[in-house]
Parts: sequence; structure tokens; C-alpha cells
Amino acid sequence: MSKSSSGPPRDRRDKDLKTTLTPALRQYFETKQSCPDCILFFQMGDFYELFFEDALLAAPLLDLTLTSRQKLAGEPVPLCGVPLSAVEGYINRLVAQGHKVAVCDQKGSPGPGAGLAQRYLSRIVTPATVLSAEGQSPALPKYLAALYRDRDEYAVAAIDVSTGDFIVGRFDDFTAFQTTVRNIDPAEILLLGEEADPAAAASFAPKAGSKDAAAPWAAQAFS
Repeated sequence: MSKSSSGPPRDRRDKDLKTTLTPALRQYFETKQSCPDCILFFQMGDFYELFFEDALLAAPLLDLTLTSRQKLAGEPVPLCGVPLSAVEGYINRLVAQGHKVAVCDQKGSPGPGAGLAQRYLSRIVTPATVLSAEGQSPALPKYLAALYRDRDEYAVAAIDVSTGDFIVGRFDDFTAFQTTVRNIDPAEILLLGEEADPAAAASFAPKAGSKDAAAPWAAQAFS
């Protein structure tokens, strides 16, 4: 994900959190720290709002108006938002462009004088974990595949989380392993063991003309 910068340096910004941010924005920062590589949709009433770098990144991708609210260390806080009822379409658009999305939901609707609303990180959406009807096609399964290599042994485990369809395989031959992975045609790959290098996913790129040949693959390495 590309990173945009706005406002004061992060150390200065963090120092200002205790004195200049509203309780809701402090809550936003606490949530964002748990998913720094995601675009965070933060529910505030009937809208999901995006702040700072996330707003700067997502606004042009989603054709949203970029605005601002309070200032932090003299700099306006970038902001954009989407209605609660339409959020799935916006999430799917970002995921289709190769971004991870985190969703922070609000618990209930606090009345006057009830204080800060409770919020929790409800889900993280990636290319293989889109479950909404808008992001799914019944004819096109989207597998999340974990690939593993140990010397000359290879293994794959893949699941379509929307249907529960599960595939596993173990191989002594790399060509057979590679062919199987390409036939599975994953929407997302997790790399394990000696293959824990995001660049390795390129060797399992979808076949030319396949349903996902033009789609971005999200490769995440695990040591």
C-alpha cells in the first residue's frame, strides 16, 4: 500500500493526542495501531469515517470528497466518509484495488450525556475474505491459499471462506505443486517456510485468460 503523509511528524502528533484530540479520535488512533497496514473504516453514528493518511489515500480511489475537521498541531485533520448502508460497496472497491480494509464498528447508540461510544475492530477484509453479496460471484470461487516449502517438499492448503470448500495437497515435485496452485487460482496467498518471500508469489501467477488473470494478488509473508 502506498503511504501518504499529512500533518505534523508522527512523534509530534502522538504527543498532541493527549491534549488536542477529541476522545473519539484518540479511540481511532488506538484502533489504527492494531491494524497499521489497513485502511480503517471507523464508525461514527450512521457513517464510517476515514482520517489522516487513510482519507488521503481512499478519497480519490472512491471518488469521495476530502474534507477536514478539527486541527492537530495547527494542521487540519483530513477526513472523508461513507454512509453505513453503502459501506460494503466501498470496501469491495478498495479490496479490488489491492488494499486491506479494517472495519471498526460502534456498539449501540449512546444517548445524551452517555459519554464516548464503545467501538471494536470487527473484521479485516482482504481479497480472499470478501463475504458480502456485492463482492462475490457464485460462479467464481475466491480461494485463500497457504503455501509451504521445506527443502524439496511442498504443500498447499486452500479454502473458499464463502462456501467452506477446502483443498489440501503435498508434493515432492515442484512442477506438480506449481500446476496445482495455478489451477486453484487463489485470490490471496500466504507464504510459509522457505517460501516466505512475497516475490515468490509471482511464480504462481494466474494462467493467462483465467478469471483472475488481471486481478491484483495480495501476498503476505510469514516467517
